[in-house]
Amino acid sequence: MIASLFVLSLAAAPAAAAPSSAPGAEQAAELLRAAKKAHEQGREPEEVALLQKAVALGSPRAEFWMGVLYERGHGVAKDQKKALTWFFRAANAGDALAEGRLGFLFYTGRGVPLDYARSREWFEKSVQGKDVPKDRLAASWANLGNIYFWGRGTPKNQKTARDCYRRAADLGSAYAQNNLGYFFEHGIGGARDEAQAVDWYRKAAEQGLASAQSNVGVMIEQGRGTKPDLLAAAGWYRKAARQGSAQAQYHLGRAYELGHGVDKDLVQACAWYELAAEHGAAPARESLARLQTVLTPAQAAQAKQIAAEQSNSNGKGDRHD
Repeated sequence: MIASLFVLSLAAAPAAAAPSSAPGAEQAAELLRAAKKAHEQGREPEEVALLQKAVALGSPRAEFWMGVLYERGHGVAKDQKKALTWFFRAANAGDALAEGRLGFLFYTGRGVPLDYARSREWFEKSVQGKDVPKDRLAASWANLGNIYFWGRGTPKNQKTARDCYRRAADLGSAYAQNNLGYFFEHGIGGARDEAQAVDWYRKAAEQGLASAQSNVGVMIEQGRGTKPDLLAAAGWYRKAARQGSAQAQYHLGRAYELGHGVDKDLVQACAWYELAAEHGAAPARESLARLQTVLTPAQAAQAKQIAAEQSNSNGKGDRHD
């Protein structure tokens, strides 16, 4: 299954205002920079006052960040309706960050009626904008990829989805890189190319995305698009398994059961199968049941202890496989 995830999240600090020849544009940009500094130093009242001054000078980017403040309840009382008012004001004035935020809100139905068609329209405006930080631009492209892949608010178009993911992946989105790897692996929306799939999975994996770590492990273990390397595959499985990836936990259990890239250890195998089964990996249940018939009671208890300790130490990770 493709690992798709909405990647829009509001950046913590304001970006600089878009260049403009309008009167007061330079002063508004300076106010935004000062508001960013106030934010970083935790001076909320000053941050709000500076943004209000920039708004008075006609800065759409300041209007966007006022929306963020109301959405988060940062320096002002939390109020989603006021946040939306600011987002619409900024978006209608052409601010790409506000356009992207509205795209996300209409996609999720957060504070507005769920409307995939309007979501797509706002995302498409956002990716054409100027003065957009790379991560925000990547987020809009990735979400457009989701829309075209699933056919939400528009007919399914796998080629367009692939193109959108490619744009987001080139901008550094780990989620898009992982999805693009999936497209290359399975020949979705274009030619199948397992070597390219490995490359994109690896880029996402190196950014710490658990689903990509598991995916690149599978490719390396099976020697698809690259030379087989059981040791490297087990290493990727371990990284993802420790983040809570059920797929990786199953593959790591299998590696321990077969001695692929690690010393054969049925207790460890049982522990990882148990974790994978708890997280919904159906094949792990069968493997777990099989091993439980050959372990001694002491070994079975040890496996449960290892699984419990690992479960308690897991970070939140990403569970999208």
